[in-house]
Amino acid sequence: MVGAAIYRFILIRVRGMATSEIIATYALGLAILEFLRWGGFKGMTYTLPVFIEGSINIGESLSTFNELSSSQ
Repeated sequence: MVGAAIYRFILIRVRGMATSEIIATYALGLAILEFLRWGGFKGMTYTLPVFIEGSINIGESLSTFNELSSSQ
């Protein structure tokens, strides 16, 4: 029902303009998420997966590729 309402009242107004459809859809989705967050809804937490598997020896120290890629 929400999707049909979004299409009927928002997306049909910008139909045929691809960039405007993308921006309108993104803006609506972000607004819905912010409203839910404001209302106290907390989504599931997650951790980021490993970016690069493996490790490398640097001198006497063993470092993972993730440590090397995230260091500043």
